[in-house]
Amino acid sequence: MEKNKAVFLSLIGVIILSAIALSPVCFNRFAWDDFEYIVRNASLAKPLSEAIPYFFNQNYFVGNYHPLTMIGLSIEYHASHLDPAFYHKVNLFIHLMNIAGVFWFVYVLSDRKLFVAIFVSALFGIHPMHVESVAWISELKDVLYSFFYLPGLIFYLYYIKKPDIKNSLLYLGCLFFFVLSLLSKPAAVSFPLSLLVIDYYRNRTINAGLILEKIPFLIGSVIMGLITIKAQGSAVGSMDQYSLIERFMLSGYAYVHYLIKLIIPVNLSSFHPFPAKVDGQFPLQFQLAPVILILLAVLVLRKFKTNRLLVFGFGFFTVNIILVLQFVTVGMTVVSERFTYMPYLGLFYIAAMYLYEYGNQKTKAYAGNSLVYGLSVALCLVFAFISFSRTKVWKSDKTLWSDVVRKYPQSATGHYNLGTYYFKEDKNDAQALSSYNQTLKYDSAYLKALVNRGIIYTRMKEYAKAEIDLNRAAQIDTNFSETFRSLGLLHNYTGKSEQAVMDYTRYLKLEPNSVDVFYGRGMTLFQLKRYEEAAADFSKAIELDPKNSTYWIVKSMSEYESGKKEDAIKDALKAQQLGEVLDPGYKSKLNIN
Repeated sequence: MEKNKAVFLSLIGVIILSAIALSPVCFNRFAWDDFEYIVRNASLAKPLSEAIPYFFNQNYFVGNYHPLTMIGLSIEYHASHLDPAFYHKVNLFIHLMNIAGVFWFVYVLSDRKLFVAIFVSALFGIHPMHVESVAWISELKDVLYSFFYLPGLIFYLYYIKKPDIKNSLLYLGCLFFFVLSLLSKPAAVSFPLSLLVIDYYRNRTINAGLILEKIPFLIGSVIMGLITIKAQGSAVGSMDQYSLIERFMLSGYAYVHYLIKLIIPVNLSSFHPFPAKVDGQFPLQFQLAPVILILLAVLVLRKFKTNRLLVFGFGFFTVNIILVLQFVTVGMTVVSERFTYMPYLGLFYIAAMYLYEYGNQKTKAYAGNSLVYGLSVALCLVFAFISFSRTKVWKSDKTLWSDVVRKYPQSATGHYNLGTYYFKEDKNDAQALSSYNQTLKYDSAYLKALVNRGIIYTRMKEYAKAEIDLNRAAQIDTNFSETFRSLGLLHNYTGKSEQAVMDYTRYLKLEPNSVDVFYGRGMTLFQLKRYEEAAADFSKAIELDPKNSTYWIVKSMSEYESGKKEDAIKDALKAQQLGEVLDPGYKSKLNIN
């Protein structure tokens, strides 16, 4: 009874420490992908009865298929609309629940060693490399898949104590939580490999039954893997972007980087760009990384039969990190801190078990325990302090990307995203222009930076500069619609109305349901006295937004000018019915009272 009380109080203490360390996230705003996932995501407003089948029907978001995560965001949206504090609190709450899951998993795995469970769960809760998974609302998928992944592991531990028909419910429970984890984030495809690593640690005999156990899990992983490949599409880099040797360098660097940051979590960043080559070569640390990795692998594998703890810890880390080591490049970062959320569990376990064993040596039990407890507490407090500070970096896009450009001053993406904060949120064209200038200094073909800088130059009436940027963007990518919309506005401002019509037409070929551009092209055609064409565009705008009175009145005016007075009267009355106040002179022309 006393031990159960100690276990419970220990867990509560770890959760409180973690909650305090990460509490600043509750005051943060939306950042980065949050705008695409939440702020601009109209699908979240669907009633849940529609949202659930919609999200399960392979509708991808930011290159991912994770229907349970999207349903979760939809529920949050209906509960709070666009209050970022609510989303942050949900992420933090699930993270705290995951700490409990880690605590119980490790407690069972270590044969009820309380110190080991406390230390591992504390590191999991407050490690600075885990801040990104909690502080970034978009990473609900990270904390949510772990929320299901951990119970799956726990069920498996209880199942393998006596894997027979009597324990089939435990096996089914493991499978059930695995499926939920898969549907929350594709990273859960590692689950069957984690089970095999646990089998090794528990010294289970390899036989047909053990392999058959894993088949349902492997099938689920393969299916989700195929869906993910389809979902990520263009996010996956071309295989000829880097040579085979360079891919080993990137993977080796990522692996070693994660090991170093486990112990020394400094110079953290939300964005770690791929390395720039010098004379066609990667920097020295990338060239050395595969060598270090091979030496480490040899060292661990030599302990395969004699040190199950070491092999298990590194094995668990490796099987959960291997798919994001950038051998096949995905995204724009060579490493990402959120990728360590589940994998670090294996390394934390190694550290905790070695500390436990050292502290319990009979010859120096008191001194050993004192040293172990002192070091453990000191380490946790240092990590908690770093994490507390790190959460504030995620306060907004401004703080996030300002931090990135301090760490990576030559990152075109960092400067672009900071510029876009000033451009869209802060409405500060001068600051945005400065950031876009830096973006294009380091990447002269950065398409969106060229377009946005062209828009700023248009606003500043520096039309020649705007023309250069926008024409350059059109040459780089003929399928980026915003370029042609911006060119249309520019040509309208400079009196090149015929050219503006052509620009809008190119835009509408790419975005055929843009009501604003149909209205804009219609107004330009009206100015050119091409009234029938203008009326056709206004009709299209009305199809897309039939309750907008402005579209009805400009259509009426176009019809009047083209000699269709009866149609003009009918549409003017419709505009008036929708709330438009008709000009007295125009009413007189139409003989409307």
